[in-house]
Amino acid sequence: MKKWISILINSLVFLTGLILVMLNSRAKVLETVVVIFGILIIVPSLITLISIFSKKIAVQFGMLALLPTVGSLILGIVLVCNPSLFVSLLVYLFAAILLLMGIVLTVTTVAPI
Repeated sequence: MKKWISILINSLVFLTGLILVMLNSRAKVLETVVVIFGILIIVPSLITLISIFSKKIAVQFGMLALLPTVGSLILGIVLVCNPSLFVSLLVYLFAAILLLMGIVLTVTTVAPI
């Protein structure tokens, strides 16, 4: 029973990758995905930035602690403000990952090594 559930989940992952490739021409759907992804980057960056200043980590480590946090915050803001820049890049990246994941997991489920 567990084998069939794994095959079903892996098939859904594979189909999601195919749908992302097919929806590449629908800019509004994909721009919304990019904006959501940008928000998902901004929120942890802001939380980390607040915790750095509240724990005075910036004083201890200097600018080194702020660099990745501010960089990811800027990336998130760019994703939210200008999502059309990243639509095709993000779609093909997600689609490739999902397609490969679906194929590999299905093959290893059907014929375990």
